[in-house]
Amino acid sequence: MLVGYKPDIDYMTLFTTWCALYRPLQGYVHLFTAPEICKGYPKLIAGAGEFGMGGMWGRFRDGGFGSVRDQKTYNLGAANYFPRDILTDEKTTELEAEGFLVSPLGEGQLLQLCPGLDAVAQDFASFSQRRVLAKRIIGPQLFVIGSEPGA
Repeated sequence: MLVGYKPDIDYMTLFTTWCALYRPLQGYVHLFTAPEICKGYPKLIAGAGEFGMGGMWGRFRDGGFGSVRDQKTYNLGAANYFPRDILTDEKTTELEAEGFLVSPLGEGQLLQLCPGLDAVAQDFASFSQRRVLAKRIIGPQLFVIGSEPGA
């Protein structure tokens, strides 16, 4: 869901608390900035294509994962919650070797691509590069969205 970002709210703590309480199948918290929003804006209005409300970028922005029986992972956000069968010990070790923070959370794992939501807005290009690297380690076949905005 797109909401007005307020830097004084600790979104990471809120996200991790919700994950611990509700034990989701997967989840993410992310600050959508111009490269991810504006790229598809004209098509979003028309409601067509990959950036439209039913398209892959539209679904990523909306925060949906599909039905329980047909879960999809559209993309990675600033922080992501996954079950341990996706973030295995081997993948966790490789992610940590590349400087990603991975920590146990409830019945799953928390993967942070950056220290906080502000980092996405301050340097989207670096965030985008780290997202590509993390997806390569986790397994690109898991993600519906394979490219980055501007790529």
